[in-house]
Amino acid sequence: MLVVYQNRRFDDDFVTLRQIICSGEIGDVYHYDSFVGGYSRPCDYWHSNAEVSGGAIFDWGSHFLDQILNIIPDDVAHVSGQNHKRVWTHATNADHAHVTVTFTTGKQATFVHSDLAAARKPKFYILGTEGAIIGDWDPAGEPAVADLPAILTVHHIDGTSRVAPLQPLAPHEFHRSIVEVHQQRNSNGSKRIAISQCCGNYASGRAIGSAQRHACCASASAVIASDGELGLSWRWLCCQPRARPSRARIARSTFVRCRQPR
Repeated sequence: MLVVYQNRRFDDDFVTLRQIICSGEIGDVYHYDSFVGGYSRPCDYWHSNAEVSGGAIFDWGSHFLDQILNIIPDDVAHVSGQNHKRVWTHATNADHAHVTVTFTTGKQATFVHSDLAAARKPKFYILGTEGAIIGDWDPAGEPAVADLPAILTVHHIDGTSRVAPLQPLAPHEFHRSIVEVHQQRNSNGSKRIAISQCCGNYASGRAIGSAQRHACCASASAVIASDGELGLSWRWLCCQPRARPSRARIARSTFVRCRQPR
């Protein structure tokens, strides 16, 4: 059984954030910003080598875009990305990468990974029709603030706010969920169970690939790709000359729906 290691679905801050959103406290989420990084020299390990890692969007982006698709399960209208290479010449990864996901409902989400951000943005900045959530980096984690969960503040439309206590899950919840999927799959021999429960891996993977290709190409157009074994089809971005970037599209199959983590 081959599974993407989406352990960030079970981070304390994201689990808590998702519970707040599901409770309806901030209404319907229509805008979602996420950020990771700061101003620092990238490491010399494989993470910084685009030929090995696939680029900055495939690194942290694989987790943050997966989280976005868990919060906003709507069909994706289009994905765009922009890479900046301006300072750190020892690494081949982008110094600053920006992804924007626009959904068919008009909702939008962004992800930024930066090694050029002298001033950090919040980890999460989420707007709903009845409130907002800001996830500030915990200064106790400096200089590696990504090692600690964000401090979540819920803002209400009446001007009040509250700091939300984290709701941690049991240790190794990701691995427990994989065992559950594997057991269910073995019990009734259906591939569709595994796919429906792990669909976030497929959806986020397609969004990441689209953004990275859009960021690396001057132009892109949509072509259809499919996987007959899984019964899935989707639009995938590929680089083609003389095509307008505005035509870039990515859409999930009607079968694929992102299942929220427990």
